[in-house]
Order: sequence, then structure tokens, then C-alpha cells
Amino acid sequence: MYTAYVLDDASRSKLTERFPPLYSNFVGHHVTVQFDVPQNTKAPPQAELRVIGYVDSGDGLEAFIVTVNSEKYRGD
Repeated sequence: MYTAYVLDDASRSKLTERFPPLYSNFVGHHVTVQFDVPQNTKAPPQAELRVIGYVDSGDGLEAFIVTVNSEKYRGD
């Protein structure tokens, strides 16, 4: 299990307009906060997310690096 910020339709549309996907299978569903949490872990509180970076595996996986409330949330 993991916790995440789930993008609403408006945020997802804004993201794809500003950063058109390179691959046909675009998901753009969430921003992961923490992995390996118990199933009943509470969702993180609402936050402002900003894209500050981008990575492309070169074989079909793109991801954005984001800040949460203007701070880097995960060290990895």
C-alpha cells in the first residue's frame, strides 16, 4: 500500500496541456507520498503541488518531481 495525493480532472488536464505526454499510455493519477504503509493509513492532508523536475526512463515511463507546499517532501 501507499499514500498519495490524487489529481483531480482539472489538475490532470492542466498537467497534460503544460507537459504533453511523450508516450501514449498517460496515467497522471497521483503523486506518491509514502510506500509500504498499512492499509488503513490516513491520506495526506490537502496540499499545493508544483512540478519542479521531470524524468524519462526512455522506455515508456515519465514522472514529475514535485514540491509539496513549497517543500521537497521525499528525499528519494
